Amino acid sequence: MVFPDCPSPPSGVIKVSKVTPTSCQLDWDAPADDGGSPVTSYVVERRCCGSEGEAEGAGQWQTIGRSYVRHMVAWELVAGQQYQFRVSAENMYGISVTGQESDVVIASGAVDQDASSEMNYDSLGAFSADVLRNSNSQIPLR
Repeated sequence: MVFPDCPSPPSGVIKVSKVTPTSCQLDWDAPADDGGSPVTSYVVERRCCGSEGEAEGAGQWQTIGRSYVRHMVAWELVAGQQYQFRVSAENMYGISVTGQESDVVIASGAVDQDASSEMNYDSLGAFSADVLRNSNSQIPLR
């Protein structure tokens, strides 16, 4: 007899890309086991590990968002700060333990207008800046 449960954590290490002084792209893999119920969302957390050039300190983990797909843009980073990220999977029975932490990344680099415009703030129900820029839409941007 199989009993439904919360899912296992997302598999593997979170991949961090498109790092700018204020944001980065996060991608992760699905859990190996959904617990007998489809994964409904992912809870994304980050912690600040100190500034570039100083010894790493372990900051508190903070939830920065929920995603319904396996990627997200982490916003409001501070240039020169070091960060780590981790993700939990959720289904109707509960939330998994957190998956493996990302490597430490430093919010740095020049702001690349092309890379920044390709990132979605929310990949479900929101337009990417790239779509809005290439449309004749009259939707006001905040």
